[in-house]
Amino acid sequence: MSCCNHVTLVEVEGEKDIYDTGRFGRAINELPRPDEQYPSLVHFVGKKSKNLALKYLFPQNNIRRGASTNGSTNLRLDTTTIGSDRPLLFCDSDPFAAASTHGGWNLCHSVVAYPLSWAPTTEYTTGEVVEARLLFLFSDVICVFVDDFSGLDQVAERIVRWVRIGSASSHPEALRPRLILVVSEKTLDKSFSDLRLEEFRHELYERCEDGLAKVFSGVQVMQLGGDHLSPLARHCRLKDMMRANVSEMSNLRQKHMAAFSASHLKEFFVASVQHLAATVDTTLDFITTSRVGNEISGDLSYHLYTFLVLGTTYKIPYDQLASYISSALLMDAFPPGMHFFDIDQLFHQLYRNHCFDAFLKVGRSDSFAKYQCDQVQRHIAVLAEELQKGSIRSSHLHIANISNKHRHFSSLKSNVSCLYCLRRKPEHVLSCDHSVCEKCVRIFGIGVSGSEQRFMLTGCILCQNLGSLSVSLKPPTAGVRIMSIDGGGTRGVLPLQHMLLLQEAVGDCPLNDLFDLAVGTSSGGFIVLGLFSLGWDVKKCSATFDALARQVFGETWETQRTILGRAKELFSWWAADGKHDPNLLESTLQNHFGPTRRMFGSQHGRSSGPKVAVTATSISDATPFIFTNYNGVMDIPSDCGYRMIRPWKIDEEPFLWEAGRATSAAPLLYRPANITALGAFQDGGLKYNNPVNLALWESRRIWPESASPDIVLSFGTGTESWSRSSHAPHFRHILNDGFIPRTWRSFMSSLDGESTWKNLKNHLSEGAKTHFFRLNPVLPHDASIDDVSGMDALRRIVKKSDRCIEIARALLISNFYLELRAMPSYEAGQYRCHGTIRCRGRSYTTVQALKRLGLTRLQLVSELESLGSCALQRDICPLCHCYRWPVTFVVRHLDEPFSLYLREEGTYKRRLGGFPNNIRWFIKQQALNAKFGTADHGSMGQSSCNLCAKLLMTFEMRKRGCDIPLETMSKRPRLTLTVPQDVHFFQSTFT
Repeated sequence: MSCCNHVTLVEVEGEKDIYDTGRFGRAINELPRPDEQYPSLVHFVGKKSKNLALKYLFPQNNIRRGASTNGSTNLRLDTTTIGSDRPLLFCDSDPFAAASTHGGWNLCHSVVAYPLSWAPTTEYTTGEVVEARLLFLFSDVICVFVDDFSGLDQVAERIVRWVRIGSASSHPEALRPRLILVVSEKTLDKSFSDLRLEEFRHELYERCEDGLAKVFSGVQVMQLGGDHLSPLARHCRLKDMMRANVSEMSNLRQKHMAAFSASHLKEFFVASVQHLAATVDTTLDFITTSRVGNEISGDLSYHLYTFLVLGTTYKIPYDQLASYISSALLMDAFPPGMHFFDIDQLFHQLYRNHCFDAFLKVGRSDSFAKYQCDQVQRHIAVLAEELQKGSIRSSHLHIANISNKHRHFSSLKSNVSCLYCLRRKPEHVLSCDHSVCEKCVRIFGIGVSGSEQRFMLTGCILCQNLGSLSVSLKPPTAGVRIMSIDGGGTRGVLPLQHMLLLQEAVGDCPLNDLFDLAVGTSSGGFIVLGLFSLGWDVKKCSATFDALARQVFGETWETQRTILGRAKELFSWWAADGKHDPNLLESTLQNHFGPTRRMFGSQHGRSSGPKVAVTATSISDATPFIFTNYNGVMDIPSDCGYRMIRPWKIDEEPFLWEAGRATSAAPLLYRPANITALGAFQDGGLKYNNPVNLALWESRRIWPESASPDIVLSFGTGTESWSRSSHAPHFRHILNDGFIPRTWRSFMSSLDGESTWKNLKNHLSEGAKTHFFRLNPVLPHDASIDDVSGMDALRRIVKKSDRCIEIARALLISNFYLELRAMPSYEAGQYRCHGTIRCRGRSYTTVQALKRLGLTRLQLVSELESLGSCALQRDICPLCHCYRWPVTFVVRHLDEPFSLYLREEGTYKRRLGGFPNNIRWFIKQQALNAKFGTADHGSMGQSSCNLCAKLLMTFEMRKRGCDIPLETMSKRPRLTLTVPQDVHFFQSTFT
């Protein structure tokens, strides 16, 4: 890292921009235990007398080193307190220097510019605003050296201006900084007689009115020692007074729960600079600032209401409900790393209104809602006392709170609210039918060895060890892979035949493990339900589809040849509301999909992973609906044109076979599917026969942080040759081109998924098109969607091609993704990034499949350089079997878009998963700067492997040219699970 001696804290450029030089963070980084140390800050204002005082107050600091000479504020750390629990920061500013300006860019530290959103006034300088609303915000004591002013009037004028600007603090007034006016013996004789001092104070209070106490918690006058003393002795009284005031302020901050750790102060300072640039009219709310990235969503009231309705349905006492809510909210309020705010203030600010709204909807009385909110607050205060002891995590305290009451809560089940946290919608269902959100999967689950982002929940906190769940989550920095399958009846054998070829190409990597979202219509819906909901391999899915199609389409009435016979046949179809027997279809679906397996339900021992959706439409106006095994992070907008099926009551959740029945209820072939409590549905192909656009919309709703997918693979069920006409005919045949055949062809064309695909590609950039693939053969002849006799002929149309090999390579390379190991460091004008290339799924099988496809000499490259050769199998840890390839690279700035590729000796190159993106996106996804904790309580999502750690350390030391201690490599490596220290408590609740 570059050596930096600059101590300038902030700079102002032309009264238009404020620059954060990163000095506050660099000073904090000098502390050995920033998470456990609680700094104080003293601000010195003056010129010559101030500089002299700094020299003798902090003799161990080199005051002149790195100091700014352009009127900026300098920040230093008292070297004698670096190791103490209460280190001292001090800054100094010269109020008479010319307005501070940005001194230019430095190669040794980063500088971030924030444009001022407010217009500077002639009444105050921008520098004065920065002092009053930024620097004083973190100051405990402010020392103003009167000798450096022309007189008391000038001192008073400066104080009045600060007061009129106002404080940006949201803390109680007792925590405002204390103002010490420092005078020398000479100044005291001339200006500070007792009478003059009293007049001065009276003038301050008169001019400031009530504002003085809102900016300063006290005003004191301190006389330096006489001139007959040595300079060090002259400043002893000031040092003692400063230390005493700092100690008192520190105690007050602790009393008001406002004593922030150094790590938290660092984050608050960055936020305060941004806040100052945005406004000078509002205070900085520390609680709200600590929740950035983990904000309370507006649907908290809804989830609380859901819980209360369920609780009252099962006649659970309100006090028990209030107790449950309190520990759930406490778990949300205090993830590991969060500052312990005053619990009453925090509850009122974050949760009380949501609780009030929920109780009001249930009890329909303001007095009832207020009383129950008070009960929740009372319970949360009691639990907070236990949490404050520091011996247990908030998540485990939540378990402890409900463990003795599980007989009340085990019956509560919901598909619309996660009852573990009451904060989010659930996404996965345990074997006991309780459902959880993905944040709770990370909080309560344990990382599985040998897998990235796979978690095991070995017990349910609601019913105490009766439920279990295995979940594979998309890694935060990996990209999204989407599969979309068109509808087409018996022509569904075409995508299945393509899948068989793809499966052969990717070897032992299960094809359904290479996608995060699968959406299908009609026969495509059957396929995604089999592959992803039931976990069939491609061979079984193909065989099952073949058998199912022959069963449901094979039993039809014999086609009549005479006109009268044909008329009778059509009449019988009309009377039955379909050509085929719906009862046969339903019984066949139940046999294959199971009669009781829910669309959003337990996986019955399988790992819960990919998201699945199948389409349907209403019979009244063909409004599109989707049946899903997920809820999604974001709600579906009311004007988006489609709806998601998710009944409030879990016993109304559609069965898997019912979703298959609804998506395949094609008009003319089958009568509509009637699902009790949900309504009647017909084939989704009437609106989304090619559901690729719907899949893209759903992807953004599930993973809003992923702007564009890694791979979109669309399977067609064949396109008719007549739809490929390149010109309009000049001759109109009265029979072939009459209004009836034209109308029929137009209708069938609207169902052709190929036109949907072409329209989509027309909206893509050339670069984006490399992420989109379509497999859809041209049919040599018309093929009816219920013709089982032609299924074998359709299979023979599909041939192994280079396109399949290209898709297989893309899918396998999308398994690899980048994960940063730490925050990027600023060096010589660039950001140096240290990361690890990881692999989703099974590392060995992915590596072997790449080799089979001819990718044996891969290199990792960026747009500018090669980052090294990929050893593939040697990069797999022999102990935990996870892929680990350490990499180091530089970017010019954190917002610079970049990509990493795997390249095969210049002949083939493809992006890794999650690219293109910028480093700031990776930082956000991994929450590397989340010093106040994260919603998932900082879950790693992987096992902790000593051998991996040692290999990474070896790589770092070689990069830095360090010797590797032999003893670090001689110890026998161990594989451990990332289980919290107090996990024994978690386990004891299930005994």
